[in-house]
Amino acid sequence: MNTAKHALLLLSTLLILAACNKNDDENPLPLDTYWQTATPESQGLQTDSINKALDLAATYDNFFALLVIKNNRLIAERYYNGKNANSLLHLRSITKNFTATMAGKAIEDGHLNDLSDPLADYLPTLATGQKADIQVRHLLNMTAGLQWDENTEVYDLVQNNIDNPVAALLNRDLVSTPGETFNYNSVLSHITATIIEQESQQPLENYTTTALLQPLGISDYAWERESAGSVWGGFGLQLTARDLAKFGQLYLNGGTWQGTRLIPETWVQASQERQADISETTGYSLHWWVSDQGTRLLYYGLGYGGQYLLLIPEQNMIILAMQEHIVSGEQASAQSSRFVSQLFPILRGAIP
Repeated sequence: MNTAKHALLLLSTLLILAACNKNDDENPLPLDTYWQTATPESQGLQTDSINKALDLAATYDNFFALLVIKNNRLIAERYYNGKNANSLLHLRSITKNFTATMAGKAIEDGHLNDLSDPLADYLPTLATGQKADIQVRHLLNMTAGLQWDENTEVYDLVQNNIDNPVAALLNRDLVSTPGETFNYNSVLSHITATIIEQESQQPLENYTTTALLQPLGISDYAWERESAGSVWGGFGLQLTARDLAKFGQLYLNGGTWQGTRLIPETWVQASQERQADISETTGYSLHWWVSDQGTRLLYYGLGYGGQYLLLIPEQNMIILAMQEHIVSGEQASAQSSRFVSQLFPILRGAIP
């Protein structure tokens, strides 16, 4: 799983993004209580390019859903390979964006103090020596400095082959100073989840449901668990495509949903401002990938297999793609790459 490579490929390809279409007539779907459709013309968009992209996606064996939301209206939606608007789809590492959001909520609710809190404040028996200097922000920015190879070790993690992954990781040596070097590590997200559970005195699933999912009108979901019984902080959440889009809209709305503030506006703003550098144009912040090329901002969640939740604030637009995750690393890379290199060039042509 070369997540950083996928992110760099995306950022090198995306320059201007927009898309539009009506619902697929072959999959008539009832609207939920939130999303309303709009014609492409009402949003000033053209349909030919998006139709071409939607038709191309239909040729991909492992492609499940492609949605476009602009100006808070659902203007493109199509499902493939037996999926529909009611299908629960695996978010994979986009789960991390939910865990990070709950860290921001936990700070607002007084369960955590600040992103600069050292791990020694929360896990004193595990965060010892120089590891005591690892901060909560380092967990969320993938800069903790602990030895880990996501490409080779995440499979054991997903399959519950690592006993007590939090302790197992924190027992490892530091290979870089905390805060200095980006190294993608799904266990860091689970450490964050563990701290949230400990300090809020409730399961992460319960806290997320009451503080985030229920206010967003999300009632149907699934979430994979580690062997000890807690949900994973770095992967495993399943939502419908429309419900995932609600989460994206919450961020585009600055943290409010239908007039009610769910997360601090300062947290949303910080999520868009790179806190870890990956390349000249690519950054990472609070589990969001960030592109800040000139005045054009794009930030997004990215999951194994080519799951994308892309937010383009200047366009007030969400582009969402969901694909099969039970595939080899090589196939996952291919699925992610084809979405970026084949579909997005077509989608760019949708802007007049």
